[in-house]
Amino acid sequence: MIIILFMYIFMIPLKGNLQFITSNIVVGFILSVYFIINSRYRGIVIRILKNKRVLFIFSFLIIIIMYSLFIPTLLRTYDYSIIKTLINQLINLIIGILIYSLYYKKNDTNKILQNLIYVFIFQSVIQIVSFVSPGINDFLNHFRTDDVILRGQLGYGGIRGLSISGSAFFGLAVSYGLIIIYYLDNWTKLFPKYPILRIVFFASVLFGAISSARISLVGLILGSFYVLISWILKYKHGLRITKFSKRSYKSIVITTLLVLIIIYITQTAFNNDRFIVQFERFQSFALEIFKTTNNSGRFSTSSTDVLFGKMYFPIDFKTFVIGDGMYSNSFGSYYMGTDAGYMRNILFFGVIGILLLFCYQILFFDWRWNKNNLRNIFIMFFILISHIKGETLGFLIMMQNMLFILHLRNCILLNQQSIEHR
Repeated sequence: MIIILFMYIFMIPLKGNLQFITSNIVVGFILSVYFIINSRYRGIVIRILKNKRVLFIFSFLIIIIMYSLFIPTLLRTYDYSIIKTLINQLINLIIGILIYSLYYKKNDTNKILQNLIYVFIFQSVIQIVSFVSPGINDFLNHFRTDDVILRGQLGYGGIRGLSISGSAFFGLAVSYGLIIIYYLDNWTKLFPKYPILRIVFFASVLFGAISSARISLVGLILGSFYVLISWILKYKHGLRITKFSKRSYKSIVITTLLVLIIIYITQTAFNNDRFIVQFERFQSFALEIFKTTNNSGRFSTSSTDVLFGKMYFPIDFKTFVIGDGMYSNSFGSYYMGTDAGYMRNILFFGVIGILLLFCYQILFFDWRWNKNNLRNIFIMFFILISHIKGETLGFLIMMQNMLFILHLRNCILLNQQSIEHR
């Protein structure tokens, strides 16, 4: 199941003439065949598809698609290039139902969040190994696109573009930021017998997140604030904080020895001139915002300077309300040269379109569970902040895949006894 989830979330493109096919589509095809041949699995899928909350999500996405067809037609620009991504999201949501149904059939729905965290840990290990070992990185480049290798590895001196993912930069980083929030929220539940391992894996996730893009650090900051506020609220309501178990000390000793062995093995890498240069580049990239603040007093990076200096600009009232009906230029580049989320949305279908995306996004959370509402608010805040940088709100497929399958886990209440073998 973890392999299936990995292929679904990261949407890895195939190589050669099959590059237009991604791993999530392969998963969807395989599960579609299983849907045909297994009656019990088919019954579960159909039951989920009939769920009112699922139907509402699909209906709202179709409304957004229709509105995205209406605006360029009304303004006579006939730019429908955004439709491809929206249809792709619709297909991915259907695949998400197929995957959730498989979890349900195996009575493993309680493992979905844990498995999501595991696939990001595995993705992070891939990036760390690629960072340390040129030989392994060259081999793994067979599973990466030329664009990722050119932009990430060659453009940033080998510190980025190290993942095995269809989206190796902004989209992956936002998804990392989301998983960091969930990781922190479930801190004590992860690796309960090996608390040091929990820290080691979290550190690896942070490396993978930063290597993808620094927007992921927003997830770390908001996740930390969320955990702090949650702890304060629990303390105020008199809830007991779980004490550390004595039997965990043995696990700590074993895990600590394991970490020391790993450090010893990788010690040779630190004596390698190439690794030292790589590490300094990564450190400079990760800590640029703090260095800039220290040197100039401005809390910014070269990326944020470009974002607010060039990607946002004045527009007229008509464009603000209904947009220009333009999403891409005729030669495929960004309309008006901006890829900033709010700006690109407004230029295409105005603030009305953004409101539709916002309403659509909040459907991916179950607001009936009061215990999750604070986390939901922080995640929505993270999405809204990320949208400043790039298209995230109701749009980023990798993130939507994660939120949707977790939404199914939290909200789809099937009566197991009513689903019988046929």
